[in-house]
Amino acid sequence: MNPALARLPLRAALPLAVGLLLLLVVCAGLWGAWKEGLQQLDTTAETVLRDELFRLARHAGEHGNVHPDALAQDIGQIATHPLVRQVALIDHQGRIKQAHRRAWVGRPAAEVIAEWQPQRLDDSLAQRRADVRWDEPTRRLSGLLSYLQPVFEATHTRQLEPALAYVQLDLRRAREDLALATLRNRLPDLLAIGALLALLAGGLQWAVARPLHALERASRLWADGNLEARAAERGPAEIAHLARAFNQMVAALQHSRGELSASKEQLSTVLYSTGDALLATDTERRITLLNPAAERLTGWREHEARGRRVDEVFRIEHAHTGEPAEIPVQRVLDSGMVVGLANHTVLVSRQGERIHIADSAAPVRDGRGTLHGVVLVFRDVSEAYRLEQALADSEHHYRTLANAGHALQWVTDLQGRGSWCNDPWLAFTGQGREDALAAGWLGAVHADEFDQALLGWRGAVDAHLDFQQILRLRRHDGTWRWMHVEAVPRRSPDGRSLGHVLLAVDITREHEIDSRLMAQVEELRRWQSAVLGREERIAELKAEVNTLLIRMGETPRYELLTTAAPRTESRSLPASLTDSLPT
Repeated sequence: MNPALARLPLRAALPLAVGLLLLLVVCAGLWGAWKEGLQQLDTTAETVLRDELFRLARHAGEHGNVHPDALAQDIGQIATHPLVRQVALIDHQGRIKQAHRRAWVGRPAAEVIAEWQPQRLDDSLAQRRADVRWDEPTRRLSGLLSYLQPVFEATHTRQLEPALAYVQLDLRRAREDLALATLRNRLPDLLAIGALLALLAGGLQWAVARPLHALERASRLWADGNLEARAAERGPAEIAHLARAFNQMVAALQHSRGELSASKEQLSTVLYSTGDALLATDTERRITLLNPAAERLTGWREHEARGRRVDEVFRIEHAHTGEPAEIPVQRVLDSGMVVGLANHTVLVSRQGERIHIADSAAPVRDGRGTLHGVVLVFRDVSEAYRLEQALADSEHHYRTLANAGHALQWVTDLQGRGSWCNDPWLAFTGQGREDALAAGWLGAVHADEFDQALLGWRGAVDAHLDFQQILRLRRHDGTWRWMHVEAVPRRSPDGRSLGHVLLAVDITREHEIDSRLMAQVEELRRWQSAVLGREERIAELKAEVNTLLIRMGETPRYELLTTAAPRTESRSLPASLTDSLPT
């Protein structure tokens, strides 16, 4: 759109737009009427052409050689038609036999007829119907119709030879007349539209442009900051409602401005009262805000630091190496993401004091997402750092003690998964620490004791109870070692369960000694049973001999005991021996 048109005032733009619309409607009507007239003209012209062709061909075929003057008169009459431009009779060789112009007679048709096509001669002679064609560039309509005319030879023999009747119509003048007639017919409509346009322009000026102009003046006052101004609520209902809505919007804006001022004051109070240190910068990395907590840690006053580059005020180093650490402001500006400080960072204050800090840097954006700067939030973590170091030293001391002994140790979480194992376990199994933690201590248990160990371990983990079993664990060389495995729950200072501490002690030697002792005891029991059985059998034989001697009337030879101790009691070992056996 032209910028000059886009800046037209509404009092001129509205009538102009309506006028253009009405003009478009009228032009569309004129175009439609003209196209309809053109269609009727073309239909009429084609009808006239065909009628004249048939009449000329009939007269030429019936009276061409008998009454040539009458045929010439007929051709002249056809040529007087307003649409007819050319009339001619053409023989089968393409020469003019008769025409509306006598100078054409006897000449080739191609010389006098500009649009003549030789191929059309052959096509028209070969058919019995009219060959009608349009020449679009010149808007001319031409037609050829073949007929047979009698020819008398010297012998007075009558023959028929083919010939063509040719008529051409020129519609250019008729089209111009049609356009003028259409325009004259539509002239009253154009005058009525002009009058309507004038009335409409006056009505729009009074009803629309004036109220909108008043609304524009009020909007200019609002743009200059005068929110006390109000727009006149007059004009059509829509414009009056619009002015009322603008007045309500300005009133709401006044209220929001007041709330924003109060909110800004409250936010300032919060920022300057919070315990965390806050440092804000612009996109050029220059400080725009430093709250009291940040003043205490950096040693700079806000009015001194404002406008300075952040690296002048916020100096940080690595706690162990003393090398300068990266200030995350530039990374936030580049990425637009929240960035934290590296571990073990110290802040060097203006007075040279080194303070362990933890912080994060976040982008500052407006409501549209535009980046306006960075805010650094940091705090003194010196005490927390000291406690963390003490905890790390304590953990290192515990792990040193755990690795110095021979017991295999595990630390597990609440689900029974291993979180740490000592070096003796790794040396015993030959595993790496990651593989050991992934497999768990149950991965080294012998298949014969695995189900019992798993059942007992799951019960102890779920109920947070002690666990104790004797089982075999696989050593790195593939041998199995008997272990006394015991686990006790881990608890926090407030009594919460944290998991278990598991110890496994190799008792293979003790187990082998117990096994040998049990084998020896079993051997003694077998010998005792064998001796007792022999004495009982001797007693039975003596009894049988005495019985036979008595039956033979002789005196018994052997003296038998009257009572015998039960066999089960005679097999028992002394209590001093059985008490020493392992269970």
